[in-house]
Amino acid sequence: MANNPRRAASLAAGTAGLVLVLVCTLLGPHLVSADPLRVDLALRLRPPDAAHWLGCDGLGRDILARLAVAARRSLGIAAAVVTLSTITGVLLGAVAGYFGGWVDEGIARIIDTLLAFPGLLLAIALAAVLGPGTVNTIIALSALGWTGYARLARSEVASLTRRDFTEAARALGASPARIIVRHLLPLTAPALVVQATFGFSGAIVADATLAFLGLGASPPTPTWGGMLDEGRQLMVPAPHVLIAPGAALTATIVALQLLGDGLRDRLALPTTAR
Repeated sequence: MANNPRRAASLAAGTAGLVLVLVCTLLGPHLVSADPLRVDLALRLRPPDAAHWLGCDGLGRDILARLAVAARRSLGIAAAVVTLSTITGVLLGAVAGYFGGWVDEGIARIIDTLLAFPGLLLAIALAAVLGPGTVNTIIALSALGWTGYARLARSEVASLTRRDFTEAARALGASPARIIVRHLLPLTAPALVVQATFGFSGAIVADATLAFLGLGASPPTPTWGGMLDEGRQLMVPAPHVLIAPGAALTATIVALQLLGDGLRDRLALPTTAR
């Protein structure tokens, strides 16, 4: 399966795209001398040129400089959300899958209850209650994000718990914590990595959505969603204001999706691993 040229191309394209996004994010602020927060009305809606490669927005701010700062913020939020969601979900899912019984039933009911709410709508509601800000965005997106990792870890650990090597570890006196951490979780890692890759792209889209609705970082902090909202209002007189953040967001999501698909096929995981 891993030798299929199409799947290998998907993995290579996704990896190359993600590396390019990371390089641009890390080096962008150093390569662009313009201040992303500096307002210059004389440059208002200036189209792309040699001085401003992607043009300027409605307040004369350099779009490329703002994109680089927004990308760093968005990727940082996505990394924090995926990390918190993975730790919480894997911990609860592994405990439920290993012990079963009322422990499994209780955690499963919590997961089902949270999944009964549309994820993005719940995030919007939480963000509205907590208020704008980076930390509040991370909390809002992590509140439901852990459920997917919990379901996956619960299923994988429950299956592995019935294997002979788990029974042998119990017979040798290994504690449940040692069995879970040393023997079961490493075997679930491939599926969790793929889940995290797709979760990363989902967190970026959700963060952009919150910012687009005015529930992300407060202005003048650059955000992809905020730039899309501004560009939407200027789509006719200055389409470059909308195209630039839209292209950056699309390229990042496509790269992550290709990487996730490639990893899933390379690791021979079923499509439901997403």
